[in-house]
Amino acid sequence: MELQSKYESDIERYVKRMGGTEGAMKRWKVIVKRKEYPGGKTKLVVTYDTGKKILRSKPEVARHLGIVDSKKSEAIREVSDEIKLSKWQMNRIVKAPTWLASHVEHYLMQGYTIFKNVLTPELVSKLLLGTGEASEPFFDNTGRKLRARDATQCWQGAVQTINAHIKHDGGTETVLSPATTRDTDRYDIPLPHQVCGPVLDAITENGILKFATHMCKQGKFKTQDIMLSKPGSVEQVAHTDSSWDDISCTDSRVTYLTILIPLTFQDVDTGGTRIWPRSHHVSEFTDWKKSVDVVEPMLSIGDALVFDGLLVHCGMGNTSTSKSDRYFYYAAFSSSHDPNTEVTGV
Repeated sequence: MELQSKYESDIERYVKRMGGTEGAMKRWKVIVKRKEYPGGKTKLVVTYDTGKKILRSKPEVARHLGIVDSKKSEAIREVSDEIKLSKWQMNRIVKAPTWLASHVEHYLMQGYTIFKNVLTPELVSKLLLGTGEASEPFFDNTGRKLRARDATQCWQGAVQTINAHIKHDGGTETVLSPATTRDTDRYDIPLPHQVCGPVLDAITENGILKFATHMCKQGKFKTQDIMLSKPGSVEQVAHTDSSWDDISCTDSRVTYLTILIPLTFQDVDTGGTRIWPRSHHVSEFTDWKKSVDVVEPMLSIGDALVFDGLLVHCGMGNTSTSKSDRYFYYAAFSSSHDPNTEVTGV
Protein backbone atom coordinates (compact mmCIF):
# COMPACT_ATOMS: atom_id res chain seq x y z
CA MET A 1 0.00 0.00 0.00
CA GLU A 2 2.89 2.32 0.79
CA LEU A 3 4.39 1.60 -2.65
CA GLN A 4 1.01 2.30 -4.28
CA SER A 5 0.77 5.67 -2.53
CA LYS A 6 4.31 6.55 -3.59
CA TYR A 7 3.57 6.07 -7.30
CA GLU A 8 0.22 7.89 -7.01
CA SER A 9 2.02 10.91 -5.54
CA ASP A 10 4.76 10.65 -8.16
CA ILE A 11 2.38 10.79 -11.15
CA GLU A 12 0.41 13.65 -9.57
CA ARG A 13 3.60 15.69 -9.15
CA TYR A 14 4.59 14.92 -12.73
CA VAL A 15 1.24 16.04 -14.16
CA LYS A 16 1.30 19.22 -12.09
CA ARG A 17 4.88 19.99 -13.18
CA MET A 18 3.96 19.54 -16.83
CA GLY A 19 1.10 22.03 -16.47
CA GLY A 20 -1.82 19.60 -16.13
CA THR A 21 -5.02 20.52 -14.34
CA GLU A 22 -5.11 19.68 -10.65
CA GLY A 23 -7.46 16.76 -9.99
CA ALA A 24 -7.29 15.56 -13.61
CA MET A 25 -6.55 12.02 -12.37
CA LYS A 26 -9.02 11.97 -9.50
CA ARG A 27 -10.81 8.78 -10.61
CA TRP A 28 -7.78 7.03 -12.01
CA LYS A 29 -6.16 3.94 -10.52
CA VAL A 30 -2.41 3.50 -10.34
CA ILE A 31 -1.60 -0.20 -10.64
CA VAL A 32 1.76 -1.49 -9.39
CA LYS A 33 2.68 -5.08 -10.21
CA ARG A 34 5.87 -7.06 -9.80
CA LYS A 35 6.83 -8.89 -12.99
CA GLU A 36 9.14 -11.90 -12.80
CA TYR A 37 11.80 -12.67 -15.40
CA PRO A 38 13.96 -15.78 -16.02
CA GLY A 39 16.80 -16.11 -13.56
CA GLY A 40 14.77 -14.87 -10.60
CA LYS A 41 14.90 -11.20 -11.62
CA THR A 42 11.87 -9.04 -10.91
CA LYS A 43 10.76 -5.60 -12.03
CA LEU A 44 8.01 -3.25 -10.89
CA VAL A 45 5.56 -2.41 -13.67
CA VAL A 46 3.42 0.68 -13.17
CA THR A 47 0.31 1.38 -15.28
CA TYR A 48 -2.40 4.00 -15.07
CA ASP A 49 -6.06 2.95 -15.43
CA THR A 50 -8.29 5.85 -16.55
CA GLY A 51 -11.40 3.68 -16.40
CA LYS A 52 -11.49 3.50 -20.20
CA LYS A 53 -7.87 2.97 -21.11
CA ILE A 54 -4.66 1.56 -19.64
CA LEU A 55 -1.69 3.94 -19.97
CA ARG A 56 1.76 2.38 -19.62
CA SER A 57 4.13 5.34 -19.17
CA LYS A 58 4.34 8.97 -18.08
CA PRO A 59 4.57 10.22 -21.70
CA GLU A 60 1.34 8.33 -22.47
CA VAL A 61 -0.29 10.02 -19.48
CA ALA A 62 0.87 13.41 -20.71
CA ARG A 63 -0.42 12.78 -24.23
CA HIS A 64 -3.75 11.48 -22.90
CA LEU A 65 -4.21 14.66 -20.85
CA GLY A 66 -3.07 16.85 -23.75
CA ILE A 67 -0.28 18.53 -21.80
CA VAL A 68 2.84 17.51 -23.75
CA ASP A 69 2.35 20.03 -26.53
CA SER A 70 0.74 22.74 -24.39
CA LYS A 71 4.18 23.77 -23.05
CA LYS A 72 2.76 25.35 -19.91
CA SER A 73 5.83 25.14 -17.71
CA GLU A 74 7.54 28.41 -16.84
CA ALA A 75 10.71 27.70 -18.82
CA ILE A 76 8.73 26.70 -21.90
CA ARG A 77 6.42 29.71 -21.72
CA GLU A 78 9.43 32.03 -21.83
CA VAL A 79 10.84 30.70 -25.09
CA SER A 80 9.97 32.18 -28.47
CA ASP A 81 7.36 30.36 -30.56
CA GLU A 82 9.74 29.33 -33.34
CA ILE A 83 11.65 26.90 -31.07
CA LYS A 84 10.07 23.50 -30.45
CA LEU A 85 11.23 20.70 -28.21
CA SER A 86 12.16 17.45 -29.89
CA LYS A 87 10.97 14.03 -28.78
CA TRP A 88 14.38 13.35 -27.20
CA GLN A 89 14.29 16.65 -25.28
CA MET A 90 10.77 15.99 -24.00
CA ASN A 91 11.95 12.57 -22.90
CA ARG A 92 14.75 14.17 -20.86
CA ILE A 93 12.21 16.39 -19.09
CA VAL A 94 9.80 13.54 -18.46
CA LYS A 95 12.48 11.25 -17.05
CA ALA A 96 14.18 13.88 -14.89
CA PRO A 97 13.89 13.47 -11.12
CA THR A 98 11.47 16.01 -9.66
CA TRP A 99 14.24 18.01 -7.96
CA LEU A 100 16.15 18.27 -11.26
CA ALA A 101 13.28 18.94 -13.66
CA SER A 102 13.42 22.75 -13.61
CA HIS A 103 17.15 22.69 -14.42
CA VAL A 104 16.55 20.28 -17.33
CA GLU A 105 13.71 22.39 -18.77
CA HIS A 106 15.59 25.66 -18.52
CA TYR A 107 18.76 24.17 -19.99
CA LEU A 108 17.00 22.62 -22.98
CA MET A 109 14.99 25.74 -23.76
CA GLN A 110 17.37 28.53 -22.82
CA GLY A 111 20.71 26.74 -23.14
CA TYR A 112 21.89 27.22 -19.57
CA THR A 113 21.01 26.77 -15.90
CA ILE A 114 22.46 27.88 -12.57
CA PHE A 115 23.21 25.77 -9.49
CA LYS A 116 23.63 27.71 -6.26
CA ASN A 117 26.28 27.21 -3.55
CA VAL A 118 28.18 24.40 -5.26
CA LEU A 119 31.59 25.08 -3.70
CA THR A 120 31.94 25.90 -0.01
CA PRO A 121 34.02 28.92 1.10
CA GLU A 122 36.58 26.49 2.55
CA LEU A 123 37.01 24.66 -0.77
CA VAL A 124 37.18 27.94 -2.71
CA SER A 125 39.95 29.11 -0.37
CA LYS A 126 41.91 25.88 -0.91
CA LEU A 127 41.60 26.21 -4.68
CA LEU A 128 42.87 29.78 -4.59
CA LEU A 129 45.50 29.59 -1.85
CA GLY A 130 46.32 25.90 -1.56
CA THR A 131 46.75 24.01 1.69
CA GLY A 132 50.37 24.93 2.36
CA GLU A 133 51.43 21.28 2.23
CA ALA A 134 52.93 21.39 -1.26
CA SER A 135 55.38 24.16 -0.37
CA GLU A 136 56.81 22.34 2.67
CA PRO A 137 60.15 20.41 2.39
CA PHE A 138 59.92 16.72 1.48
CA PHE A 139 61.90 14.06 3.38
CA ASP A 140 62.59 10.47 2.42
CA ASN A 141 62.75 7.60 4.90
CA THR A 142 66.51 8.01 5.46
CA GLY A 143 66.04 11.49 6.87
CA ARG A 144 67.80 13.12 3.89
CA LYS A 145 66.42 16.64 3.38
CA LEU A 146 65.10 17.39 -0.09
CA ARG A 147 64.69 20.89 -1.44
CA ALA A 148 61.23 22.40 -1.44
CA ARG A 149 59.56 22.65 -4.83
CA ASP A 150 58.31 26.03 -5.96
CA ALA A 151 54.99 26.96 -7.57
CA THR A 152 56.30 26.20 -11.07
CA GLN A 153 56.86 22.59 -10.04
CA CYS A 154 53.87 21.79 -7.87
CA TRP A 155 50.39 23.06 -7.10
CA GLN A 156 50.33 25.79 -4.45
CA GLY A 157 46.87 27.18 -5.09
CA ALA A 158 45.67 29.01 -8.21
CA VAL A 159 46.98 32.44 -7.19
CA GLN A 160 50.60 31.42 -6.61
CA THR A 161 50.71 28.69 -9.25
CA ILE A 162 49.32 30.65 -12.20
CA ASN A 163 51.33 33.79 -11.43
CA ALA A 164 54.51 31.73 -11.00
CA HIS A 165 54.04 30.53 -14.58
CA ILE A 166 53.85 34.06 -15.98
CA LYS A 167 57.31 35.56 -16.54
CA HIS A 168 58.08 39.11 -17.70
CA ASP A 169 61.40 40.18 -19.19
CA GLY A 170 61.22 43.78 -20.23
CA GLY A 171 58.26 44.00 -22.59
CA THR A 172 58.17 40.27 -23.29
CA GLU A 173 55.75 37.93 -21.49
CA THR A 174 56.42 34.21 -21.33
CA VAL A 175 53.84 31.73 -20.02
CA LEU A 176 55.32 28.44 -18.84
CA SER A 177 53.64 25.08 -19.45
CA PRO A 178 51.20 23.73 -18.36
CA ALA A 179 49.65 27.21 -18.04
CA THR A 180 48.44 28.82 -21.23
CA THR A 181 47.39 32.29 -22.32
CA ARG A 182 44.20 32.66 -24.34
CA ASP A 183 44.37 36.41 -24.85
CA THR A 184 46.01 39.45 -23.29
CA ASP A 185 45.74 39.15 -19.49
CA ARG A 186 43.75 35.90 -19.71
CA TYR A 187 45.33 32.66 -18.49
CA ASP A 188 44.37 29.18 -17.42
CA ILE A 189 46.01 26.12 -15.95
CA PRO A 190 44.76 22.52 -15.58
CA LEU A 191 43.93 21.31 -12.09
CA PRO A 192 46.13 18.43 -10.87
CA HIS A 193 44.29 15.18 -10.17
CA GLN A 194 44.57 15.44 -6.39
CA VAL A 195 42.86 18.83 -6.49
CA CYS A 196 40.10 17.69 -8.86
CA GLY A 197 38.84 15.14 -6.33
CA PRO A 198 37.29 17.53 -3.78
CA VAL A 199 35.75 19.60 -6.58
CA LEU A 200 34.15 16.52 -8.15
CA ASP A 201 32.83 15.52 -4.72
CA ALA A 202 31.15 18.93 -4.40
CA ILE A 203 29.76 18.76 -7.93
CA THR A 204 28.38 15.30 -7.22
CA GLU A 205 26.81 16.28 -3.90
CA ASN A 206 25.15 19.35 -5.40
CA GLY A 207 23.58 17.38 -8.25
CA ILE A 208 25.55 18.80 -11.17
CA LEU A 209 27.11 15.44 -12.06
CA LYS A 210 23.66 13.82 -11.98
CA PHE A 211 22.40 16.61 -14.22
CA ALA A 212 25.33 16.27 -16.64
CA THR A 213 24.96 12.50 -17.02
CA HIS A 214 21.18 12.86 -17.39
CA MET A 215 21.69 15.28 -20.27
CA CYS A 216 24.76 13.60 -21.78
CA LYS A 217 24.65 9.92 -20.85
CA GLN A 218 28.01 8.87 -22.31
CA GLY A 219 29.79 12.04 -21.26
CA LYS A 220 32.82 12.44 -19.04
CA PHE A 221 35.02 15.30 -17.85
CA LYS A 222 37.49 16.20 -20.58
CA THR A 223 39.25 19.01 -18.74
CA GLN A 224 39.12 20.87 -15.43
CA ASP A 225 41.01 24.17 -15.16
CA ILE A 226 41.34 27.36 -13.17
CA MET A 227 41.10 30.48 -15.30
CA LEU A 228 42.33 33.99 -14.53
CA SER A 229 41.12 37.27 -16.01
CA LYS A 230 43.34 40.13 -14.92
CA PRO A 231 42.34 43.83 -14.91
CA GLY A 232 42.80 45.11 -18.44
CA SER A 233 41.63 41.92 -20.13
CA VAL A 234 39.24 42.76 -22.97
CA GLU A 235 35.94 41.18 -23.86
CA GLN A 236 36.18 37.98 -25.86
CA VAL A 237 34.69 37.53 -29.28
CA ALA A 238 31.32 35.79 -29.03
CA HIS A 239 31.85 32.07 -29.61
CA THR A 240 30.72 28.54 -28.76
CA ASP A 241 32.77 25.98 -26.82
CA SER A 242 31.64 23.12 -29.03
CA SER A 243 31.24 22.97 -32.80
CA TRP A 244 28.34 22.50 -35.22
CA ASP A 245 30.57 20.24 -37.34
CA ASP A 246 28.71 16.94 -37.97
CA ILE A 247 25.71 18.24 -35.99
CA SER A 248 22.48 19.38 -37.63
CA CYS A 249 19.84 21.70 -36.19
CA THR A 250 17.49 18.72 -36.03
CA ASP A 251 19.89 16.73 -33.82
CA SER A 252 18.80 17.86 -30.37
CA ARG A 253 20.91 15.57 -28.22
CA VAL A 254 23.32 17.23 -25.80
CA THR A 255 26.96 16.30 -26.42
CA TYR A 256 28.89 19.02 -24.58
CA LEU A 257 28.35 20.97 -21.34
CA THR A 258 30.49 23.78 -19.92
CA ILE A 259 30.65 24.45 -16.17
CA LEU A 260 31.90 27.81 -14.81
CA ILE A 261 32.19 28.57 -11.09
CA PRO A 262 33.52 31.96 -9.89
CA LEU A 263 36.13 31.70 -7.13
CA THR A 264 36.35 35.47 -6.53
CA PHE A 265 33.82 38.29 -6.32
CA GLN A 266 32.49 39.44 -9.68
CA ASP A 267 30.51 42.51 -10.69
CA VAL A 268 30.08 44.73 -13.74
CA ASP A 269 33.70 45.89 -13.39
CA THR A 270 35.45 42.54 -12.98
CA GLY A 271 33.10 41.07 -15.56
CA GLY A 272 31.57 37.63 -15.81
CA THR A 273 30.23 35.61 -18.71
CA ARG A 274 27.80 37.08 -21.24
CA ILE A 275 25.41 34.57 -22.84
CA TRP A 276 22.81 34.62 -25.59
CA PRO A 277 19.92 32.40 -24.38
CA ARG A 278 18.46 29.97 -26.92
CA SER A 279 21.32 30.57 -29.38
CA HIS A 280 22.22 26.87 -29.08
CA HIS A 281 19.20 26.16 -31.30
CA VAL A 282 20.65 27.93 -34.37
CA SER A 283 23.83 27.06 -36.27
CA GLU A 284 24.30 30.54 -37.73
CA PHE A 285 24.73 33.12 -34.97
CA THR A 286 24.22 35.92 -37.48
CA ASP A 287 20.64 34.69 -37.85
CA TRP A 288 20.00 35.29 -34.15
CA LYS A 289 18.88 38.58 -32.65
CA LYS A 290 22.23 39.38 -31.06
CA SER A 291 21.04 42.69 -29.66
CA VAL A 292 18.14 41.04 -27.83
CA ASP A 293 17.96 38.57 -24.96
CA VAL A 294 21.55 39.06 -23.81
CA VAL A 295 22.05 37.83 -20.23
CA GLU A 296 24.99 38.61 -17.94
CA PRO A 297 24.45 36.44 -14.85
CA MET A 298 26.40 37.83 -11.91
CA LEU A 299 27.03 34.75 -9.82
CA SER A 300 28.03 34.58 -6.19
CA ILE A 301 31.29 32.88 -5.28
CA GLY A 302 30.76 29.11 -5.50
CA ASP A 303 27.67 29.23 -7.76
CA ALA A 304 27.82 27.25 -11.02
CA LEU A 305 26.75 28.39 -14.47
CA VAL A 306 26.19 25.29 -16.63
CA PHE A 307 25.57 25.87 -20.31
CA ASP A 308 25.42 23.99 -23.60
CA GLY A 309 28.56 23.76 -25.70
CA LEU A 310 26.65 25.29 -28.63
CA LEU A 311 25.40 28.29 -26.64
CA VAL A 312 26.95 31.54 -27.86
CA HIS A 313 28.78 33.35 -25.07
CA CYS A 314 31.87 35.41 -24.27
CA GLY A 315 34.04 36.29 -21.31
CA MET A 316 33.48 39.92 -20.36
CA GLY A 317 36.39 42.30 -19.98
CA ASN A 318 37.86 43.05 -16.56
CA THR A 319 37.72 46.85 -16.30
CA SER A 320 38.24 47.04 -12.54
CA THR A 321 40.76 49.62 -11.32
CA SER A 322 41.41 48.00 -7.95
CA LYS A 323 43.52 45.17 -9.39
CA SER A 324 40.71 42.67 -8.85
CA ASP A 325 41.88 39.45 -10.45
CA ARG A 326 38.93 37.27 -11.47
CA TYR A 327 39.50 33.55 -10.92
CA PHE A 328 37.02 30.86 -11.87
CA TYR A 329 36.80 27.09 -12.23
CA TYR A 330 36.13 25.74 -15.72
CA ALA A 331 35.17 22.22 -16.76
CA ALA A 332 34.15 20.60 -20.05
CA PHE A 333 31.88 17.54 -19.90
CA SER A 334 31.47 15.83 -23.27
CA SER A 335 30.48 12.55 -24.91
CA SER A 336 32.46 13.03 -28.09
CA HIS A 337 35.85 14.08 -29.29
CA ASP A 338 36.14 17.85 -29.59
CA PRO A 339 39.38 19.69 -30.44
CA ASN A 340 38.46 22.38 -27.92
CA THR A 341 39.01 19.96 -25.03
CA GLU A 342 42.58 19.29 -26.15
CA VAL A 343 43.57 22.77 -25.01
CA THR A 344 42.48 24.89 -22.08
CA GLY A 345 40.10 27.60 -23.15
CA VAL A 346 38.92 28.72 -26.55
